[in-house]
Amino acid sequence: MYTNWQEQGLDSFTAIRWYRVGAVVEYLHELRRYIICTPGKLSSTYMPMLQKEYSQVYDGEQDALSEGHAMAQQNNERTQGLPAKESQRFPAHEVYICEAIGDWGLMLDRLALMSSIMVNTNRLERRYPHVDTAGGLEEQGMVMIHKLMRMIVERVDFVNRQQFEARYDLNWQQEQEHEQTSQQRSGITESNKANHVKREETPRRDTTGSGSSTPHYRSMSSDRSEGTVDLTSNQPN
Repeated sequence: MYTNWQEQGLDSFTAIRWYRVGAVVEYLHELRRYIICTPGKLSSTYMPMLQKEYSQVYDGEQDALSEGHAMAQQNNERTQGLPAKESQRFPAHEVYICEAIGDWGLMLDRLALMSSIMVNTNRLERRYPHVDTAGGLEEQGMVMIHKLMRMIVERVDFVNRQQFEARYDLNWQQEQEHEQTSQQRSGITESNKANHVKREETPRRDTTGSGSSTPHYRSMSSDRSEGTVDLTSNQPN
């Protein structure tokens, strides 16, 4: 687990969108193919989407959306939250982009906006800059897809495990090791407390080397023998 996850406040990042780079590439390929190969009016039912909330079904198409199409839309959802938790390490062999790192969020939002206008051409009446027709919008969409592909090839603002943990100064420790460390620290603390109490309660030990914890007292018999005088030597014959 990440031992300092709470200290870094990363739970507040869970709403930020992260995308696997492979999923973004797949989305760009599908969108490009759909724009190029669709002969008629583009439909939100089949429009590839990176984020679920951008693929809402409009009232006029509600009846036409079958259960199979709804399932396809759900499968097209490629967004996810932070790919790590306090007890779950950042994936080792995956590379991600984050909507809040670099220009990825803005670029992907612009492409999503273009896709929405392609489906709802009446929005052209809002007069977006440099776009006057549906065909011009599709051309701008292709340019945006190409820019994003170049950013991916150049690995712009990619985030892997090493970069993620370095960016937020995270320390990972296996759960078993973490438990052992916690137990060791707890044991040391308890031992220190016990030693402190023992020093306060234990009386002064005997320094004679006997090993007895009995306090040292002077021997009364020894005191008498040291002060005794031999009176028999001075008695007359």
